[in-house]
Amino acid sequence: FVSNLPGSGKSKLAQLCVEPVEGAVGAPSGWNIEDKQETRKELDAAAQDFATYMWFDDVDRIKIRSTDLNRFITSKTWSCRVIGTGMRFKGPLRAMVLMTGNGLTVDDNLERRTLWVDLFARMKASDRPIAADRIELNEAFFESEENMKKCLAVMWSMIREWDARGRPRTKQRSIEGFDSWCEVVASIAEACGFPKGLAPYEAPDGGN
Repeated sequence: FVSNLPGSGKSKLAQLCVEPVEGAVGAPSGWNIEDKQETRKELDAAAQDFATYMWFDDVDRIKIRSTDLNRFITSKTWSCRVIGTGMRFKGPLRAMVLMTGNGLTVDDNLERRTLWVDLFARMKASDRPIAADRIELNEAFFESEENMKKCLAVMWSMIREWDARGRPRTKQRSIEGFDSWCEVVASIAEACGFPKGLAPYEAPDGGN
């Protein structure tokens, strides 16, 4: 999730991807992603915990280059040394990786393996007009069990619609390394009227 200004809603949208399914999210990553050793340690720990998501929050104004992260988001299994022991760990990777930042960019290896949400803002958050019928993604929203149930119901209704249509396959080209995921998730989205979810990212003049 990338934007040009703070206050665009990047972190709240990332939270919305996780919280209805996982429950209350823990604190996003508290280390500097530019620290290669620390990042590798956190990736190793997430693999050993069979974590279902990793969230790099507020990664601002830098270009991400990380061989370890590139491997982590595409590999089906992960192997590493268990810290403080002579043992090794090898197991399946389960984590979805989310990242938010202002002016965030990544190298070519990561870009072709990621989906982008651009939240280009034309004015500061404090200056934007607020619609009367808005649904605000604040902590009260996420703490409401009823709201989380509604979010799950929306996702379930999309799956039911796709199933009722005979589970048609997406016509889009899969993201490299995510063929099975694209065949299911992108197909569901496309059947529900979102036809370009896998289109290559191009920085626009306005957000999507």
